[in-house]
Amino acid sequence: MASAGELAAGICLPILGGMMNSSWNMPGKGEAPWWMRVVRAPGEAKGKGWEWENFWFANQFLSIVITLVYILPLLGPDTIDLAHRNAGLAKTLTVMGVSVAWGFGSIGFGLSVKLVGVGLGTAMCMSVIVIMGVVWPVVLW
Repeated sequence: MASAGELAAGICLPILGGMMNSSWNMPGKGEAPWWMRVVRAPGEAKGKGWEWENFWFANQFLSIVITLVYILPLLGPDTIDLAHRNAGLAKTLTVMGVSVAWGFGSIGFGLSVKLVGVGLGTAMCMSVIVIMGVVWPVVLW
């Protein structure tokens, strides 16, 4: 049986996660409040805010760097070096190819969020991800 604290955490953490997940792109929307906005608002003069592409690049770059800063100390340099040495050329090229595809997918996701909004863009992209995740393994293997 879960304690009252565990039950409260089980209720509050998904709500907090949902709120954070729904607001991560707010600085990239031109319609956001002025105190939260990084990207220029529609009709705003140049020099007042970032272009969308600059915001998206900074967002993706910082996400990757921050993730590495937290994960690398947990793994240690020996583990990463061992993985690189033991991976063959085919596996390394596969990882590189999938990483390039992830980059294009990230750009496409960002453009969909910019063009149709966070709610609809995320729903459409997640639908495509689920469909492709079901179809590709059947086709490839």
